Amino acid sequence: MKLKIPPESFQTVRNIIVNSMHPDEIREDNELEEGIKALEEQEELLKELQSRITEFGQYYDEHICNVHLITEHDIDRLFEVMSHTNIIQYLQGKSLLQHSQAIKRLYKYMKENDLDKELTVFDRDFIRELPKGMDALRKKLKEFEEEREMEHLPREEQVKIKKEQIKEIAKNIFPGSLKLLRYPKI
Repeated sequence: MKLKIPPESFQTVRNIIVNSMHPDEIREDNELEEGIKALEEQEELLKELQSRITEFGQYYDEHICNVHLITEHDIDRLFEVMSHTNIIQYLQGKSLLQHSQAIKRLYKYMKENDLDKELTVFDRDFIRELPKGMDALRKKLKEFEEEREMEHLPREEQVKIKKEQIKEIAKNIFPGSLKLLRYPKI
């Protein structure tokens, strides 16, 4: 799903609002300013997430599928991508939860000023639906306990820790998965 959302949707909404107001008006309305910053943050996180997933997909297609062999390096690379995506998704959810009221305010401002008519149907639905489902998101974020606990660390350190956690999970799952395979017998 996240690969189907164009990061430009965030930018489009932001630009329409910013272009409709004087910069002083934006600064005077703290909630609009917060919402605009939240859209910028969501856009950057989404770009990073999509980039990492796309890069690994290309790597998989070009290297793993051509060679028909998965190496330790390939698995390590997969674990790194998984680590990054977990951290990014946590940050996306946290930001959305923190700024949901401000994002709702952006949509309300657009509706009140007929700016929503400048959006495509997709972008209009997207910005209207973005802050919905906060209860479900709050519950989902509880699953990201490790990410929350290491949030204060530099990103490289977070990825390193998360990667080790994923390796441990894989070690516990792998033996059971081998039993489901017909071959090779190991």
